[in-house]
Amino acid sequence: MATGSRLANTGNQDGAILIVSLILLMVLTLIGVAGMQSTTMQERMAANTRDTNVAMQAAEAALRDAEEFLDNNLPPTGDFDGSDGLYHFSSSSTRPPDWQDDSAFSDANSREYQGTDLHGISEQPHYFIEELPRVRCAGSSAEAGAPGGGLPRAFRVTALGVGGNENTRSILQSTFRPTC
Repeated sequence: MATGSRLANTGNQDGAILIVSLILLMVLTLIGVAGMQSTTMQERMAANTRDTNVAMQAAEAALRDAEEFLDNNLPPTGDFDGSDGLYHFSSSSTRPPDWQDDSAFSDANSREYQGTDLHGISEQPHYFIEELPRVRCAGSSAEAGAPGGGLPRAFRVTALGVGGNENTRSILQSTFRPTC
């Protein structure tokens, strides 16, 4: 008799537990999807930060390569003729290219990094060197009428580093005096 009364009550249920369960399942699914999107965005930001750091390290390596080139093989002033990435400040025909222009760091306008292999980059760093006017070293005496020939040479080095993504670029610039 007890079994008969249970069966008689099943017809009165409206299925409310099914609707509540589906709503709870939908809410949990939305929370999971939102969490995945947040995680994916954070991973992309971390990858972009890493790529930017790789590009900056490549540009820094190119700066050091240029300084080593100047230290070990200082070309005469006449070699700064606008070819092979060597430019001179005083001549309009040998002025360096605009570093904001994409063609400024082409093989024709710049020198390619010659150091050890860099990992995680899409192309080798490039740089160009501009010879600047001679300037007295800090702390040296300035004699009236002293010839400028004894002043040390100064150079501006502009380097481009590219990260793993070819659109991630870093441009650094430094001023360098081999002796002072």
